[in-house]
Amino acid sequence: MTNQSKIVTRRRFPRIDVSVPVAVKAKCGLTFDAVTKNISQIGLLFITGQKTFEQLALNQRSSEKNQAAEVDIKITLPMESGVSIELFTHCRVFQLRRVSSDCYYV
Repeated sequence: MTNQSKIVTRRRFPRIDVSVPVAVKAKCGLTFDAVTKNISQIGLLFITGQKTFEQLALNQRSSEKNQAAEVDIKITLPMESGVSIELFTHCRVFQLRRVSSDCYYV
């Protein structure tokens, strides 16, 4: 018999791993391309590089206290027919995290 503890998920909304291109435009005017890592009913995680991360972090710190930086995102979903569907959404940046030397989660 093994003595392994169960992993308990406390998320209200499950995340779905998905890797699709996104175009991001921050309220401060910064624009860049990124790739999603996962998406849920209430959130989206994308991967970006160091320079973009630093500019987003600066924008977030300069926002009003307790206000998250805001970005507009265009998600491009490729279809089997070869045609892509574009979805547009407005988001608030709540977390910026370094994963490696030039890989950041937003």
